[in-house]
Amino acid sequence: MPTSTPQPLPAGAGAVGAARQDSGGPRRASAPNCGHRGPSRGRGVAGRPGGALSAEELGRLARACRADPTPAGVRDLALLAVLRVGGLRRAEVAAVRLADHRPGDPPALTPLGKGNKERRVPLNADAARALARWLAVCGAAPGPLFGATDRYGNLAGAAGRAAGGAAPKGITAGAVYRVIARRAAAAGVADRSPHDFRRTFVGDLLEQGHDRSTVQRRAGHAAPTTTARYDRRGEAPQARATADLPFPTGPDDAPGTGGGG
Repeated sequence: MPTSTPQPLPAGAGAVGAARQDSGGPRRASAPNCGHRGPSRGRGVAGRPGGALSAEELGRLARACRADPTPAGVRDLALLAVLRVGGLRRAEVAAVRLADHRPGDPPALTPLGKGNKERRVPLNADAARALARWLAVCGAAPGPLFGATDRYGNLAGAAGRAAGGAAPKGITAGAVYRVIARRAAAAGVADRSPHDFRRTFVGDLLEQGHDRSTVQRRAGHAAPTTTARYDRRGEAPQARATADLPFPTGPDDAPGTGGGG
């Protein structure tokens, strides 16, 4: 498995360790609505500012995770990579199990979404690399894919998992939100929510030209109108589509035929 060289924590990140403890049950359940009604048009959870993440912000968040040498840093990098590349809801990523990881080319996750509907979420090389590092840390015992950590950033119940004992505790949906808030603070990124990663995922796929039906399936949306609300392209794609529709009217300086209507 690939490994990364631990780096010292950035200045001001020492307070992260005091608030790292996450907990949750081992049950796999379908994802609830998580309090969201679509993309909220620029607003985040509970009225917080929200919107798509820029490439610079994503890079700063990743660097903040890599700068943390504890297991929590490895886990959080994999967690953010799955949110960014897979577009999972926070309840889905909290409920995903190790058994839901499908190695292959490409590797994939099979989370349960709303209504107990399972979907296949392929991962690219970046997310697969981060997840492989996390699996090398957390071990292969059955249980949640993303385990909880203690206040020092160590995996909760790590000894039991390594010995094949009781299933470890999993991260909760609320803890996913706190992870992002902590990493954003360490990275100097404006307050962000898990749903901002989902906004970014859907919006980026649409901007890259993928058809709306494909993006709808990738996001696990029941209706195409939900996917459409994440489309931030405006009128430009429609103008480009019109420009690509030829009609043989002749050159601009061609004389009129004098024909009647």
